[in-house]
Amino acid sequence: MKSFPPAAVFLLCMTVLSTSLLHAHAANGIVLWDTLSTTNGNLESRGNWRAIPTDLLVLEKIPAKASSDPGYYGRDYAFKGDAVVENEKLLAFFSGEKGGMILYTKTTEPNTLTLPTPKKTAEIIPMRDKEATAHLGIIRNAGDEVVLEVSFEEAATGGSRAVFSFDKTDIVGIKPAKEMQGVRVLAPIEYCILPGFVGDDLIFGPAERSDSDSISLLSENVLLALINGENTALTMTWPKANQKIQLACGNEQNGKKWFRSINFENDGESFYLAALAAPGIWHKENLNASFLEKDVAIKWKKPFPAKWQTELLETGTKTRFGFSESKREIWRGVPGSYNYPVWFDGETAFYHLSKKVPPKGESV
Repeated sequence: MKSFPPAAVFLLCMTVLSTSLLHAHAANGIVLWDTLSTTNGNLESRGNWRAIPTDLLVLEKIPAKASSDPGYYGRDYAFKGDAVVENEKLLAFFSGEKGGMILYTKTTEPNTLTLPTPKKTAEIIPMRDKEATAHLGIIRNAGDEVVLEVSFEEAATGGSRAVFSFDKTDIVGIKPAKEMQGVRVLAPIEYCILPGFVGDDLIFGPAERSDSDSISLLSENVLLALINGENTALTMTWPKANQKIQLACGNEQNGKKWFRSINFENDGESFYLAALAAPGIWHKENLNASFLEKDVAIKWKKPFPAKWQTELLETGTKTRFGFSESKREIWRGVPGSYNYPVWFDGETAFYHLSKKVPPKGESV
């Protein structure tokens, strides 16, 4: 039911080790929780949460009698608090009062046996009205999949609906109803990348921000957002239709400029999100004259084996370079022969920049 285009395959999620009894269900599959009280995204009370059984008949006063009645299929589950969907890689929090989904990713420090810690990554809300309450309904709750219908009651539009689906992976499927014209994905985004399957990627960062409130993007079906902190990346993908997508520019905070949200008009189509987390899953390196004509090792370490790449200026043109597995020279038609600018020596990343590939700006 869910799939990503090839541009997303280089992003791999770490495998984490969970030993806590409280996390056992999520480590082995997927679990739907009722927080039993309104918590507004606070995870500190999770010791009081109740796992909703896949067979609701066990909640009847006499489960055996209810199960034996061929004409009785049980009742709809009524949440006493907020709803939380959790698997090994993510935790999705649905607040009835705030009317949105808060997406957490799970990260584990390398070379440790500590439990994965959920980190808030993004918030998904209806585009037309922030102040929306929500009613939650269960469509499916099984050991391999959870599907929820969320009805948003909005002051401005009168209401809309969306179906959220989860499985054991890090992918979240979202199918808005026709009356929902779009959603906002709220997150502190440092860079937004439109992957190029043939040419170079389009990267939007601090240089593309202007005095305008938003930047309109042209993308066929995939977007990659790099979240502040260099430990999380958010991938969005959708079938090709007449979608409209914008980056909302945020205010400067602590000397840093971020995009504050992705505004997505989905044209009645489903779309998919995947929040991928690992220490150093992306990195920004400021390039200066100290990189010129010498090998420079940087502090960033690749968190897992993958094809890592960056964009640099080659004879004045933004050009994509994949990190080589060793130091080498190359020959290219216009600049001629020169030292290949980026490579790994073991786990360490090296740069060698020159007049043909000068140290200017940032390498992401």
